Amino acid sequence: MTKEELSQSETRKLYGRYYTSKECKKKIDYLLWQCAVINANTGSDSTDAELLEAKKQKNILYDNIKEIDPIKYESLTAGYERE
Repeated sequence: MTKEELSQSETRKLYGRYYTSKECKKKIDYLLWQCAVINANTGSDSTDAELLEAKKQKNILYDNIKEIDPIKYESLTAGYERE
């Protein structure tokens, strides 16, 4: 069965809302852009406190992604430590 043969609800169950809703995709892309900005602003000269704050901010952004689309969240956090 191809993606085109599935109903919208079946597609959402398999692929998540990121691939079926333009609004959700836009929100998640913006949250991922914010994560990229945080990563770009941390580096080898960042203090431990700055790195910890950046990680906290990214965790909040990832929690927001999880609320929007748990399937996309799982695919994004497969190799990401959230401790």
